[in-house]
Amino acid sequence: MLLILGFDDKQLLTQFETYILAPSVSKMSQNVVTEDKITPLSQVKTFIYALLKSKFIFDHFIIKRNMQDNKGQWTLNKLTKGEDKKNSYYKNSFENDNNDLVMLQSAFHVSTPTTNYKHWLNAVLYYAYQHYQYNDIGLDSTAYLSHIEAIARAFMLRRYLTDEPDDYHHIIYQTPDFNQISFTNTDASLTPNHLRTQIKQYLRYNNIRNIFVFNYLDYLLWKDEERPEFTFTARSSIEHFYPQNKRDDKLFINDKNVEDTLLHSFGNLCLISHSLNSRVSNDMPDVKVKYFLESKQIDSLKLSRMIKCISGQEATWDKTMIAQHEEQMLEIMMKGLNLMSEGA
Repeated sequence: MLLILGFDDKQLLTQFETYILAPSVSKMSQNVVTEDKITPLSQVKTFIYALLKSKFIFDHFIIKRNMQDNKGQWTLNKLTKGEDKKNSYYKNSFENDNNDLVMLQSAFHVSTPTTNYKHWLNAVLYYAYQHYQYNDIGLDSTAYLSHIEAIARAFMLRRYLTDEPDDYHHIIYQTPDFNQISFTNTDASLTPNHLRTQIKQYLRYNNIRNIFVFNYLDYLLWKDEERPEFTFTARSSIEHFYPQNKRDDKLFINDKNVEDTLLHSFGNLCLISHSLNSRVSNDMPDVKVKYFLESKQIDSLKLSRMIKCISGQEATWDKTMIAQHEEQMLEIMMKGLNLMSEGA
């Protein structure tokens, strides 16, 4: 009930009156008899309890910044009473390792900095609210991670990489089984190669609907690389590794403006911070690599892969390299989206 409402606090009272208070008044006027009589007062109590439960779940199972250190790392901790019952401290929300949960939630979070449109948070809280158990565990971490990964796949397949994007509300609240997510309005008989072609077009510059496509790939790369030290930060600039506005451009001089130019393909794109974009935007790849390595400022794991392609090697970032990198990244993404098998 509660989590179907939006996150805009200015609409809270209006939505409460429309979706919670009004139905109870309507049922009373129709003399609807229920086992537990629904009244405005009972609805208010139910609503307040739902708010408290949601806040408790948010505090325990949603990432926060650790402001006690200078790094401000993402954490997934809960406040716990000490043995003396007087002092309290923060501990991991789950007994086992929760790094995957921290990484995926932070990947979502930095992709949508605007509070009112954190649809991922709505989806995660909706699941946690429904599955919270009143015991020492609260939520099963394995099932929790599995569901959030399913949410990520759902947003990718039904919102960001499809010809007909589905509504967030429909994805979150009307998906019967998140483990059976597929493209909307897509022929189920399509081969992996056809699916790859469809995905490619929504990963091209100016076709990208949400920067989560980069952060989701970084999450998959992080898992593929056996979880290296990496933190998701606010990066919002989509950068061409080979610059699109180079005056003496020789590589794309004949096909810079054609529809399928590799210049604007996913293989030539990376996600960096706005300040870094201002610094290196028009530099050639070798100059960018030198700056990234000297400053130790590599904003993403995809960018790190691009740097490794030419760093310390007698190789140049050309069309062949761009196409190869794109195919490698698409293969990892398609496996993460369950569109191809591990051995394919």
